[in-house]
Amino acid sequence: MPNIVDICKTDDPRDVVHLAVQLLAQGELVILPTGTSYVVAANALSEQAIEQFAYQAKRSTFQEQFFFILALRCGAEAFDYFPNLSPLGCRLIQKKLPDALTVGLDQQTTGGVFSQLPLNTRGILTRDNKIWIRFPTHQVVSLVAAFLPAPLVLMQPTELFENQFTHFDELISCLEKWDGLAIVDSSQQNFEATTKVRVDEERWEILSNGSVDNEKLQRMTSENYLFVCTGNTCRSPMAEGLFRQQLAHMLKCNPEELPDKGFNIASAGLAAMYGSPASPESVQIVHSHDGELKEHRSQPLTDQLINEFDWIFTMTAHHRNTILAACPEAASRVHLLAANEGDISDPIGGGMSAYKQCEEEILTGIDQILKGITERL
Repeated sequence: MPNIVDICKTDDPRDVVHLAVQLLAQGELVILPTGTSYVVAANALSEQAIEQFAYQAKRSTFQEQFFFILALRCGAEAFDYFPNLSPLGCRLIQKKLPDALTVGLDQQTTGGVFSQLPLNTRGILTRDNKIWIRFPTHQVVSLVAAFLPAPLVLMQPTELFENQFTHFDELISCLEKWDGLAIVDSSQQNFEATTKVRVDEERWEILSNGSVDNEKLQRMTSENYLFVCTGNTCRSPMAEGLFRQQLAHMLKCNPEELPDKGFNIASAGLAAMYGSPASPESVQIVHSHDGELKEHRSQPLTDQLINEFDWIFTMTAHHRNTILAACPEAASRVHLLAANEGDISDPIGGGMSAYKQCEEEILTGIDQILKGITERL
């Protein structure tokens, strides 16, 4: 008889989490909620649990209904298991990936800690020379995973059955001889559809469409550059426009072709409003480099932008310190634009001469960025 526990109706949810951790450590399987459906979870270090998965996989309908994935807790852990990722794979994995994205990586990218997993775990995770991974964000999964020494292996529904298994009882009914723990989240009314994407070296392909669309994936797999000032009307738009022109010139392409080359460029302001145009002086300076800022509209810096962008360049140390005070985990991605580690001067109120001085400082900083890109290409 299944032990079904609603996490929303228990006296102390921590007791339920600890029970799940205990069962997983003992080699049992547990049903958990995620942002896309209910899944069956196993301890990746337990050969006994993986043998139970293998038993479930013997059913004739299994391949149509399920596949096995490695549920990782963060990008740093992913690099421990997949140390041989391509540059594109690295850019994707270091992002804060959404729960609704499942990624297929080449078996050849594994190594490190992955090679220390039990043989049957490695075997059940390998399908057509791919290892499928995911970063679940549901609180129950995150809390359970935090108490275990290794990631969870999930038996996840395929796209054809994902909607069906948003109901935990449907999942239980299709399992052979299930009498384990099922943690239910009755508060979760909306489930997202999984996007399944395969990564091959420097190419990616969506195999099933879901909540993460092509545009979002393009941003996740690009080298993303964000320039930040205060109001996003002078310095940061200028830096964005000048960098776009200089990078396109270096890559011998039109600025409009940069996304196809794997580069995404934007700007934002710490105290910006939505929709303000760039200052006339900034428009004029970027235009003198054959660039265009007439369509620029300001936007405030958000947590989402900080999470999405690989390289964040601030105009001043104060800007950088403000970002890091709110998001200290972004320290490795937030840099001063000025080549001398100083501040880019604020041209507001100083006339065109002040803007020209600011232009020179920005271009010097951009030169350093371009040198870094050249070294990586």
